[in-house]
Amino acid sequence: MADKDGTYIILSSLGSTSDLALRNHKATLLNEASDYSNAEQFKVDFHNRKRIAGCVRAHPALIFGVRQKIDHPIQKNGNPTC
Repeated sequence: MADKDGTYIILSSLGSTSDLALRNHKATLLNEASDYSNAEQFKVDFHNRKRIAGCVRAHPALIFGVRQKIDHPIQKNGNPTC
């Protein structure tokens, strides 16, 4: 993944996480990848429920995919199923 300038992102809907916990998650992921070639190019991120919601609000096109994934798709008439 690092060879292709990729990013590994973990999504968790289990709750909000403190900034310290988010930094620790990222540090752990980077430490695990440190033995691979080009590890210094490897990027990681961890999104908790709050950060996921912020991304979706900032990028409305994601709403459809997120709603589909959580099994609450938007109906053809435009009304949500929940």
